[in-house]
Amino acid sequence: MGTTRGIDSFVALLDYPWLLGAGLFFLIFAVLEAGYRLALRTRVNSDHEKHEQILSIRDALLVLLSFVLGFTFAMALSRYDLRCDLIVNEANAISATSLRVRMLQEVQQAELLDLLRQYADSRMELYNAGLDAPRRQAALDRAKQLQNQMWDTSVTISQQDRSSVFAEFMHSLNETIGLDVKRRAAMENRIPLVIWCLIIFIALLSVFAAGYSLHKRFWFAAVALPLTLSVVIAMIADLDAPSSGFTGTGHETTLRLQQDLHRNH
Repeated sequence: MGTTRGIDSFVALLDYPWLLGAGLFFLIFAVLEAGYRLALRTRVNSDHEKHEQILSIRDALLVLLSFVLGFTFAMALSRYDLRCDLIVNEANAISATSLRVRMLQEVQQAELLDLLRQYADSRMELYNAGLDAPRRQAALDRAKQLQNQMWDTSVTISQQDRSSVFAEFMHSLNETIGLDVKRRAAMENRIPLVIWCLIIFIALLSVFAAGYSLHKRFWFAAVALPLTLSVVIAMIADLDAPSSGFTGTGHETTLRLQQDLHRNH
């Protein structure tokens, strides 16, 4: 039970990247200090051959850590880029759908345009919900409800209108609905927990080896390595967090779409 709670707490902390970074800084600093004090107590560095072995292990671990961090950063960045692209693509699809609605008969336009405005509102609400899970789920449920309403309305219209113009509208609407599925999948596609555990394990082992290799403690060495590692890991977590962090995916495109749809009301 305690292990499960600890894992859940760590997973929740991934949504607060810079709080995670602050916690890691103190943890990494403590492990570095523990390595240094153990080296002093055992006097392991007074033996030249042992010291050389420790340096070799330290360097190998730091190289491995650099490789894992670089790989994970690329993974997080690709996910971040995908989420940004999907936001723009969805806004374009909704905009194209609204333009094609205006090509339909006037009696068919009003309800569909109103549903599209509400749909754009629900997409902004999803962004504004942030880490508020109930509010976010409500926005997702509202979007799904509006999709069904738009589709049902379109099916009713299709019984009377089988023109090429209406076919183009249905294609745009289908693309809009499909992009919602892709966006949900992209939001859920996070860096696996096992990779985070691997990063932290290698980072702690590396800094312990770095502290264990020190003859004397120097404040710059004691601060620079923990600070750098914690900032890099926090940045990776920030890129990987879809609903929080400083690098959160911009929704300016969706906001402009929302404003345009309401302006043309």
